[in-house]
Amino acid sequence: MTNSLTLKIVCITLAGVFLFGLFVGIQMGDKRVSKIEAQWEKERAKLATELAEENKIALTRERELTKQFTAAVSVFEEEKNESIIKSEKVIADLRGDALRLRRQWAGCETSRLSATATSATVINDGADDRAESAGRIVRVAAECDAQVKGLQEILRVERQ
Repeated sequence: MTNSLTLKIVCITLAGVFLFGLFVGIQMGDKRVSKIEAQWEKERAKLATELAEENKIALTRERELTKQFTAAVSVFEEEKNESIIKSEKVIADLRGDALRLRRQWAGCETSRLSATATSATVINDGADDRAESAGRIVRVAAECDAQVKGLQEILRVERQ
């Protein structure tokens, strides 16, 4: 009987030790979990702060690029308008004999015409057409220059 009582006491003691160990283990586990969760929240807050700062920097850069791109477009539009003025000046100078085309351009249309077709009116009409064509060529070339300069400025700004 004493063996059975001793066995019961040992079993109860072992069960108590086991339950106590389980309780302590759970408490320690909860503390570890709490500590890990606190570290997790701290890191998450740090990352959120860094992300907000990076977003702020990106937004500032985007606004700066937008200003610079707008300035480049403004210059392009101004140069494009100047190309129209330049074209009209070339036409006016050609018509007013202040500017002359090279010989190869001045007679290129009349060289293929018959003698009767080269009357003064036809030559003058041809000269007017050549002046307008030269003006269009100058305008298109100036617009292309302005566009290339504008695109180069945008690339320069973007790559800074």
